[in-house]
Amino acid sequence: MRAPFRLPEQPATRLGLLLAQLEEGRARTLRVVATAPPERLHESAPDFPNSLAAHLAHLAAIELDWLYCDLLGVQIPAEALENFPIDDVRQADGRLTQAESATLPELLAVLARARYLLLTECARLEESEVAELVQGLEGAATPEWILSHLLQHEAEHRGVIRRMIAAWSPRA
Repeated sequence: MRAPFRLPEQPATRLGLLLAQLEEGRARTLRVVATAPPERLHESAPDFPNSLAAHLAHLAAIELDWLYCDLLGVQIPAEALENFPIDDVRQADGRLTQAESATLPELLAVLARARYLLLTECARLEESEVAELVQGLEGAATPEWILSHLLQHEAEHRGVIRRMIAAWSPRA
């Protein structure tokens, strides 16, 4: 499904570095997810209110939100949400929206599509634009800050997912 988007091995620009970091972070997330017991996809772990499926859907939703609403300053187009497993990022009680009917391959496809869309739009940026303020629907930020925020956001969820997997594992 992914187009042949290739990042340089040693990015020469700040944008290239950020995109390479995003891809490295996603590869790390996918390696962590691969260690999760498949039968636990829709379960929460002790002391963790959200399921693995909810975290994965949330990551994709946030990436699309920052891409369209903040970087591009438009509503998320319907085609970007095609086959999306959730309608909103959070429930009324603050918990992540559960992606109850989604399979792991479907969730991984949604993550891949969100990332493809983000990389495709970012590839259009000139290096000089990375530090320029862009007006989103609810405020302004630089593309550099948006990408840095997405890096941190995914890293935090990856840490939670790792701790969930550890909580499911029997203690020796």
